[in-house]
Amino acid sequence: MVNFDYSYDEKIYEGLYRDKTPFCKAARPFRLVHTLKSKSAVLLIHGYAGYPGELVRPAVDLFEMGFDCYVPRLPGHGTSGEDFLSSSDKDWVSLSVRAAEELVKCYENVVVIGHSMGGGIAATVCSKVKKVKALVLAAPGIAENKKSLPANPLVVKALSLFIKRKKVSWQSNPSYKMYYEDAPKDDAYLGSQYWSYLYPKCLLSLFRIMVSSGEDLKSISCPTLVIGSKKDQVLSAKTAEFVYKALDCKKELLMLDNATHYLFYDINKEEENRAVEAICKFLSKLI
Repeated sequence: MVNFDYSYDEKIYEGLYRDKTPFCKAARPFRLVHTLKSKSAVLLIHGYAGYPGELVRPAVDLFEMGFDCYVPRLPGHGTSGEDFLSSSDKDWVSLSVRAAEELVKCYENVVVIGHSMGGGIAATVCSKVKKVKALVLAAPGIAENKKSLPANPLVVKALSLFIKRKKVSWQSNPSYKMYYEDAPKDDAYLGSQYWSYLYPKCLLSLFRIMVSSGEDLKSISCPTLVIGSKKDQVLSAKTAEFVYKALDCKKELLMLDNATHYLFYDINKEEENRAVEAICKFLSKLI
């Protein structure tokens, strides 16, 4: 039986942007902690315009292996578009670094897992918090340099001076099966606030994370698993390959043939299982 604890450490949010809108059910930060505390903990970091509920699948599997799991909510996420605009990469990275620093004080083994932009943040966390024992970068939002970003940052910066947000086409896709409580109840609301708009200011924050985390790869010393997909519709499949080659540590690469970018709640359940099983196998020596 997995009991979700939705309490969270207020201390790690001190001095960061505080959301004005309450976070929705899907975006609740959560922890899965054994009655007899484990010696090993996992910090899972969600992506850009994402939310903790996206990481339920790997968190539950790792908890059942014996890990205590912590999934914070990045400021500005899972609340409203206004909060998103008011937060920045400094808030998102600082929150994640603080969370890792708190965990290494309490656990013998700490692992950091990041998905998408959370992968970029996770790389930066591991470059700063040297006591982290292992790292997993899943469909990581990491760039080799500014030229490899998905859009020209100078153009995006110019747009940000004139455009607060721009409407884009979005519709819910029921083929993605989520694992959070009452899923997909909050999907329409989150779509109306985040995925139905382009936010130039927030994209600049994303780009800063992508570039800075690319620079941080060389300073990562812990064993690292990189997971990419040949059919990733958000990032080029070459991104995972670049990240793997740039790492100067013990490392593994898993390239999935048919997964989407959202591999922890993928349309292709076989590929989702492959991703989660690879993580569990990679981290099994820490339990």
